[in-house]
Amino acid sequence: NKELKIEWSGDMKIQTVQGDITKVDDLEAIVPLNLAEDWDHSGLQIGNVHHELQGILLCLNVDAYTIKQAIETNCNLIISHHPFLFNRFNTIDLETTFGQNIEAILSHHITVYAMHTNYDKARMNLQLLKKLGCKNIEALEFVGFGILNQASQPLDFMEKVKQTFGLAHLRVVGHLPNGIQKISMCAGAGHDFINEVLDKSDVYLTGDLTYTHAMDIILRKQGAVIEVPHFIEAFFKEDLAEILTKQYQFRCVQADEKDYFQIY
Repeated sequence: NKELKIEWSGDMKIQTVQGDITKVDDLEAIVPLNLAEDWDHSGLQIGNVHHELQGILLCLNVDAYTIKQAIETNCNLIISHHPFLFNRFNTIDLETTFGQNIEAILSHHITVYAMHTNYDKARMNLQLLKKLGCKNIEALEFVGFGILNQASQPLDFMEKVKQTFGLAHLRVVGHLPNGIQKISMCAGAGHDFINEVLDKSDVYLTGDLTYTHAMDIILRKQGAVIEVPHFIEAFFKEDLAEILTKQYQFRCVQADEKDYFQIY
């Protein structure tokens, strides 16, 4: 494996050095930090950005299992989608799981970096629509819009969604048209955009729906929402691994993760 020295400035400019070969690449071109929402905590979470890079672990969530994988695979940089440090805290209690996770990160000199809402806007929804076979894909803030080449029957489309994202079941609310062609996507919680999105889409794929949301959707004359879990965002690992290995020649490990919610 190649050993690279990595140096990050505040604007995510990366300089890698190997022997007498030096090249400067800018990850801002992939996931600009200035796209992140004000309430978000994308960027550096923990660590030293001037250390020698031995390997990158890519994960959806930073938890005891992914930290253990980073240690075992000799990865001293973790890039997660969901920020590890998100809510404010006043105490780090080493008898708690949270405190023990921080202790493990620091004691193994691991740097933790998050690409959250900036990645959502730059790539997540657009790439997920591409996986569904959509064309003419465009973005409007958090939501991606795409069109299928041929209209799909409701049952056929739902089966395609399940196969594409490895889902056993789907929850659907609203009115599914006989020919589904205009698709919108907001991975994660996109219920704030339901009415605006369904005005220009046949179906909207998003998550975190409540019964109150369903009551509002069912009153609409057209359009349906297909609920998809947060775990479809694990695609982040596959997408970023391809970029970092092909364009930057970094050694990347995709964490083995399971959805926190289990279906019985």
